[in-house]
Amino acid sequence: MMLLDTGQLRPGPLVDRYHDAASGAWRAVAARAATAPEHHLLRRQMFVDPDERVRRSALYAAWVSPSANDRDALLEAARLDPDSSSRSLALRAVGGLGGEPAVLALMDRWARANEPERIAIVDAWATAASYGSGGRERLIWAVETTRGMPAVAAAAALARQSDEVRTLGIVTLTRVLQSGTTEERRAAIRQVPLEDEDARRAVEDAADDGDRQVRVLALARLLETAPQQKSFREPLRKLAVGSDPVAYQARAALAAAQDESVRETLVAELAAPRSFRRMLAAQGLLALGDYEQVATALGDDDPRVRANVACRVLAEAELSPR
Repeated sequence: MMLLDTGQLRPGPLVDRYHDAASGAWRAVAARAATAPEHHLLRRQMFVDPDERVRRSALYAAWVSPSANDRDALLEAARLDPDSSSRSLALRAVGGLGGEPAVLALMDRWARANEPERIAIVDAWATAASYGSGGRERLIWAVETTRGMPAVAAAAALARQSDEVRTLGIVTLTRVLQSGTTEERRAAIRQVPLEDEDARRAVEDAADDGDRQVRVLALARLLETAPQQKSFREPLRKLAVGSDPVAYQARAALAAAQDESVRETLVAELAAPRSFRRMLAAQGLLALGDYEQVATALGDDDPRVRANVACRVLAEAELSPR
């Protein structure tokens, strides 16, 4: 799947070879590869495959390679699929079709949607295909009339635009950053544009916040824009001590900024008892460019660790060959 996504495999032969495989994992590869028009009918049939991996891959393929003939089948998947991730992918794929009928169909779905599905609908309205066909007005409506993470997602979508609604998005994200729940504040920090002076000032204030989960993310975001600034590095180094989620995030941010202070801890974490800790350590070492230590994780006892790290190494090599 990684080789396919990085363009190192041709999709057509994969569809022909694996579309009727007994293994759901291999059928999922065929479904992801079904992007050519001659495979769209087969792809729609895979929307209802018994294996959720196949359905997700087929819906993802419909998102990246839209076909107007998919709309009814996508709406059915968004309504009936038992898997939440598949329903969200179907909703995003409807947005990728664009046009007023798609935008209105998504609005009809909103009233019965849960929070993750509403976020997917927001993402769908924000697609280039739907934004100019009523998606823009629906995003404004979501910002002005709803609450919670869907409203934050809508504000972030507006903040990415180049027209006058961008200001509404930035102002809303800045307000949420200052007074929302921890989850909402963290989402706003991730997405607010730091070139806006008021927004950056709010993120800088959050870097001194009493909530460690908010503080670590604010410092990480600021470090991205000023990798050498000690006022961001030093607080992150303090937060990086320990074995809680905040410490993991702090170490990841420092590794991304090529901060050698976390190398020793990351190497030690490669022997941690829990597999997710070993995986995070390998990801941090990959960011530092320490391929010798990363190779240790490629022989990990847990296949999920091996697969995750191998895929990340492949992706890194594709983006910046060494």
